[in-house]
Amino acid sequence: MMTAGSGEMVHHLEELEAYIPREELASILPNLTKDQASYLLQLLPVLNNDTRFSVELPSPSAIPTDHAFCDVGFRDGYKEVHGYLALMICLVGAFTNVLNMIILTRREMINSTNTILTGLAVADFLLLMEYSFYATSYIKGQESMFDSYFHSVFILFHAHYTQVTHTIAICLTITLAVWRYIAICKPHLNLFLCTLPRARLAVCIAYVVSPILSVPNYLMYSIHQRTDKHTNTSLYHVDFSDRARASNGLLQSVHFWFYSVLIKILPCLLLTFFIYHIIRAMYTAKRRKENLIKMGTPSMETVSTQL
Repeated sequence: MMTAGSGEMVHHLEELEAYIPREELASILPNLTKDQASYLLQLLPVLNNDTRFSVELPSPSAIPTDHAFCDVGFRDGYKEVHGYLALMICLVGAFTNVLNMIILTRREMINSTNTILTGLAVADFLLLMEYSFYATSYIKGQESMFDSYFHSVFILFHAHYTQVTHTIAICLTITLAVWRYIAICKPHLNLFLCTLPRARLAVCIAYVVSPILSVPNYLMYSIHQRTDKHTNTSLYHVDFSDRARASNGLLQSVHFWFYSVLIKILPCLLLTFFIYHIIRAMYTAKRRKENLIKMGTPSMETVSTQL
C-alpha cells in the first residue's frame, strides 16, 4: 500500500526492514514517502544506540484507520510547486515595493506618514528578496544539498533574517497606526507629535531595536552535525542549541512568550484598539457632518414662505 512505487523506494524499504518488518511498516505508515523513509533511516540508528530513548513501535491495531490514511498527498504535491509560487510572489512583491519607495520619496510626497510607509516598504522588500533565494533553493536544490553545512548556515541565517525584518515591519505598522490615531482622534496633538523628524526617528529606532529584540532567537538555534552510518558522511541540520537544551526549558519559555505574545499577539491587540477608535472617530465625524448639513439646509416650507 506504499504510495511511492519507484525503484528508489525499494532500497529504503530494505534498510528499514532491519528495524521494522515490512508488514508492520506497511500497516503503520501506508503513505510513507521517500523523504520520510530517508529521515527514519537517519533517526532510527541514533535512537537505537542511545540508552536515553526507549522506542516502542505501536501495533497496527493501535493506530486509528482514519489517522493512518490522513495523508492525501497534498504536502508532497505542493512541495514541488512551492518554490515556483513563492519565487513569483516574492518578485512581484519586491517590484511593487520598489514602486512604493519611488513614489513615496518624491519631493511633493515627503511627509511623516509617507516616511513611515517608505520604511515599511524597505523592510518588506528586504524580506521578499531574501525569501526569493530561499525559494530558489527548493527549485534547484538536490537532496544532498539540504544536509550540507552551507545549506544549514543559510537556513540559520534565513531564520534570523526573516525574524528581524518581520519585527521591523511590525514596529512600523504599529507606529503608523499610532500616527493615524493621533491625526484623527487627537488632531490638536498632530502638528506637535507627528512631525517629519519624529517619523524619521521612529523608522531608525525600528531598524536598530529589531535586531536587538531578536537576540533570544539567536540563542535558540544552532547547527548540529551527525554522521550517516550507511554512507559514512557528515550531515548537518539546524536544531535547538546546546544552550537552549541546558536551560531546562527556560530559554524555550522565554522564546515562546517573547515572540508569540509580545511580538505577535500584543501588536495585533494594539492594532485592533487603534483601528476601532479610528473607525469610531470617523463615524462620529460623519454623523456630525450630516447633522450640520441638515441644520444648514432650509426646508421646502421655509423656501415657499420666502417666495
